[in-house]
Amino acid sequence: MNAHDDIRIGKLVPAHDRTTEVIRQLLRHGFEIFQISFGKSVGDAKLSGLSDPVLRVLAKTPIAWTPSAIA
Repeated sequence: MNAHDDIRIGKLVPAHDRTTEVIRQLLRHGFEIFQISFGKSVGDAKLSGLSDPVLRVLAKTPIAWTPSAIA
């Protein structure tokens, strides 16, 4: 059987007040890719208020990631 080290495990995470905590918990289970979902629109969400805590959580994990993927 071939190893599939090139396949990344991803998860769609809803944007809400616990998004950072949800990502922190998912990291423990081996998820490596996250896409934050806002539904039909971003609405009144403050993206900078969400991105800074998410980046801090990701910076603490050994999983390779790049902030350039955040756009």
